[in-house]
Amino acid sequence: MSLALKPGGSIGRALRRTARKQLGKASTRLLKNDRNDEDVHEGRKSVKKVEAVATLFDQLGVSVREKDTHRLHTAKRALSSIRDADAALETLGRLRSRFSHLIPTRISAAIRRRLERRRSSMTPSMQSGSGSLVRAGKTLGKLQRSAKRWVPPSTDVSDLPELLRRSYRASRKAMKRAQTTERAKDFHEWRKTVKTLWYQLRLFERLVSGLTKQIEEFRELETALGEEHNLVVFRTRLTGDRELKSVGERIEDVAAVSTALQGELRRTAVVLGERLFKLSPKEFRRDLERRLRPKGTPRRPPAPGTRGRAVA
Repeated sequence: MSLALKPGGSIGRALRRTARKQLGKASTRLLKNDRNDEDVHEGRKSVKKVEAVATLFDQLGVSVREKDTHRLHTAKRALSSIRDADAALETLGRLRSRFSHLIPTRISAAIRRRLERRRSSMTPSMQSGSGSLVRAGKTLGKLQRSAKRWVPPSTDVSDLPELLRRSYRASRKAMKRAQTTERAKDFHEWRKTVKTLWYQLRLFERLVSGLTKQIEEFRELETALGEEHNLVVFRTRLTGDRELKSVGERIEDVAAVSTALQGELRRTAVVLGERLFKLSPKEFRRDLERRLRPKGTPRRPPAPGTRGRAVA
């Protein structure tokens, strides 16, 4: 489903409508009787899209109610634990595929069994009728109904460059902080600001010409930063698991490999970031102002949901 808003009409009401649609989509998926991993993953993506819309509301001076913000964060936390468990397994697969000569099959199998057991142990309680996934689905359903009363901000197409400038500036600052400190926490914060900016650019793709390439490049950057964070999650689970300590030094070898790959992904992200954030926030805004589509511009289809791949 495309996020791009249609030209014409009220941008504020369109943003509220988009938020409610994403909330309804997430709630429906999480409350399905035959819910699967894809439903959980797509539900989490919808929550992040709503977060990007809520940020725009705040930038427009119309804050989302504190109660609704709390509901959104509560649902997001419930979905994150399963996503982190899945990410750890996916990361192990990538490491084994690339570094098979450094990670013996026996060691890889032992780690996978332990990660799968931990994920399986959390799933029944989360999937049950009173589990956290069901609670998250109900919470998002309440939020969808509550969002109907969100006051749509009064804004015009000409306001968009300034709105996007603020998100661009926040992400640019987060990049510089991550480069300076080199802390995993700061790289993760940078990733979150990149994701917010990426979603916002997708929302306004039909209203600003030439956004397609930028959207694809920011997706590529978000992917690199996401994989970097997954390695942090994987290594935390690996080194903090008592059962895996019996494997001995081999676990340290796997952790070292993951650290090396994390360094490559960081370098990839920084190269992409320096290119995407080479303009100052003011120059970025002026560039968008030149590319605004006047009212009445014929509709065009948005870019397909391409997935950029990090070169690690």
